[in-house]
Amino acid sequence: MAAGHLIVLLAFFLVGFSATVSIEENGPSEASSSRSYLSTSAESETDFIPFSRKGQRLRAAELKERDQDHVDNRGLHLHGSKTQHIREGLFRHHDYETDCRSHGFSHAVSLLEVTFGEADALLAFKDGIGSYSEGALDDWTPGKRSGYCSWTRVTCNRHLRVTALDLSHLNLTGSLGPSLCNLSYLEELRLNQNFLQSEIPPELGRLSRLRILDLEENWLHGKIPRALGNLTQLRHLVLGRNKFDGGIPEEFADLQKLEWLLLSDNELTGEIPASLGNLQNIVDIDLGSNNLTGSIPRQFSNLTNIHYLVLTMNHLTGEIPPELGKLRMLEGLYVDNNNLTGNLPVTLSNCSRLWAISLRYNSLTGQLTPINFGGNIKRSLRILSLHRNKFSGHFPDTLLNCSKLFWLDLSENQFSGELPKFDVFGGLFLPLTCNGMKHGNFYVLQVLSIASNYFGGSIPSSIWKLPILQVLDLSFNLFTGVLPQDLSRLSTYKLPMIPDTMIRFHLTISLRKGEFTVKYEYVLNALMSIDVSGNQLTGKIPAELGTLLGIRFLFMGDNNFEGSIPFELGELPKLSDLDLSRNQLSGPIPVSLSRLRLSYLNLSLNRLCGPIPVVDSFDTRFFQSFLPGNPKLCGDSINKTCESSNFSCGGDLHPDPVSTVSEWADSWNLYFHGVSMTAFAIGASVGFATVIGLITMVPTLRSRFLFPRERRTMDHAESDYGLFRRPS
Repeated sequence: MAAGHLIVLLAFFLVGFSATVSIEENGPSEASSSRSYLSTSAESETDFIPFSRKGQRLRAAELKERDQDHVDNRGLHLHGSKTQHIREGLFRHHDYETDCRSHGFSHAVSLLEVTFGEADALLAFKDGIGSYSEGALDDWTPGKRSGYCSWTRVTCNRHLRVTALDLSHLNLTGSLGPSLCNLSYLEELRLNQNFLQSEIPPELGRLSRLRILDLEENWLHGKIPRALGNLTQLRHLVLGRNKFDGGIPEEFADLQKLEWLLLSDNELTGEIPASLGNLQNIVDIDLGSNNLTGSIPRQFSNLTNIHYLVLTMNHLTGEIPPELGKLRMLEGLYVDNNNLTGNLPVTLSNCSRLWAISLRYNSLTGQLTPINFGGNIKRSLRILSLHRNKFSGHFPDTLLNCSKLFWLDLSENQFSGELPKFDVFGGLFLPLTCNGMKHGNFYVLQVLSIASNYFGGSIPSSIWKLPILQVLDLSFNLFTGVLPQDLSRLSTYKLPMIPDTMIRFHLTISLRKGEFTVKYEYVLNALMSIDVSGNQLTGKIPAELGTLLGIRFLFMGDNNFEGSIPFELGELPKLSDLDLSRNQLSGPIPVSLSRLRLSYLNLSLNRLCGPIPVVDSFDTRFFQSFLPGNPKLCGDSINKTCESSNFSCGGDLHPDPVSTVSEWADSWNLYFHGVSMTAFAIGASVGFATVIGLITMVPTLRSRFLFPRERRTMDHAESDYGLFRRPS
């Protein structure tokens, strides 16, 4: 009887039934009660198109056109007992419910399998989902089984095969079950940025056509299945930001078409398989933020097409293999936060496309030789970060040949000697902290940080001649003498218009171990933090500080400032932290300070006098901020009544609230191409907002702040890695 029904079914094709055929459902409990789409032509291979780049890796990627024909859900119906007979006849010979195999069936069975398998596989997957974004999968129902190709985030080809499933960013909870292995024509599976909690089912290794597997940013755990090594068509394997443990499967070496291997931010252990060096087509490897050990495989020198190698925040030891100098396509090398030793390989100078080298937080030693920055690299290098290593010796003059360099971080090493003239760099950020270098001349420098060194004597006058200097950090040194009173030379460059979104940044000016008797001019009013604490600065606190309307943190403690506290400090609307302790300040506490919404205040160990302001309970909110010291302060909060003349200041020492600061601010309120500038501090010029945006990322320990990635789809293109973009 089954054979008879099969003959009837084949007759439909012989007489020209090329349309889709729907089979009436008998109830959701029957696994085979599906509508069936029939087709007489075999599936043809479609061109692979990578979706937009995951992570903020900015590199050129050639995208191919993709033919994705969306199907029409309308079709002809088979009714009544005839439908049931067809089902029974076919399924007496084949139990389909759990079998993922695609061989051994007759042509007719495989045609009915399209609908029976595709729709049921999707519904079974949904059954494992606990919740999702409102309305996201509401149309995935048994009652709409015949229209599965039009379900949310489902893509079919013209033969009604599910080829792509993009369920990213839907807040999915639940588990990733094996049912998706029934989608035998699936080429792209994207479940990234959800809350799935399970292991990866090994059955996914049967999806032989899969080209993109993206499970990034879930709560997946367990070991990465070795069966994924069977996905020989795979181009993108993205499993980052989960909780996978165990080692990296050796079987990944069989993925010869793989272009992206992104496994960062997991708990992977063991050594990096040397066999990964066989991935001839790999473009991007990111194994950062794991617990990997051992050395960097020398076999990586065989990765002739690799652009980015990211091994940050692991426990790698040994040297950086000199063989990496053979990687002529390499653009970014990131091995921050490891235990690497040895020298910076001179062979890297052969990498003509290498524009970012980040080796921070290692134990690298030796000197930077002229060979390191000769060769081809001088035309490409833009970012060099060697922060917190053990490099020594003089600054190599050949680094000056890297004319595109804009970020140079040599801080916390053991460099010594004088710096060369940086007159070839157009926009250099230069933190040189914790070294032993002496100052040279930098005529085009925008940011200069020589903090945490052993500088002494007077500050070289050449610093004040830098025409476009934007940020100056002289903290943690031993400078003596007096700073010049006029820094107008630092503000001669005209600032072009900058969008509001680009001037929201943090900036800290530090002039420790020097003198703070300088007039400030021309800084964006978005300046947020000034720290000059812990020095031997003298003179009065500049009243011009009151013009920094964006300031939030002002730390000037542990110096030798004298005079009164400027009334203008109470006019800073965003000020939240104020520390003026351990100075020689005198006079009363300005009433204007009581109007600030401070979260931290320290005025102790000064010579302040008179009553503590009581407006808005100022005296009780900060009663611990006035002692010790200040013997002539009085008020109920410190248990000293103000009736005695012992607490008198000998006259009103408050500055005039209507001081010359208003006239000063008005006279220096400048408008350059629509940008309102409040005259105040050290210098701003072209690229100011961009450079400061970069500076905000210096304190972060994650090496990703340098990564040029785009790891989000186009509708989630916000940056995880700051302002760095691939240079144009």
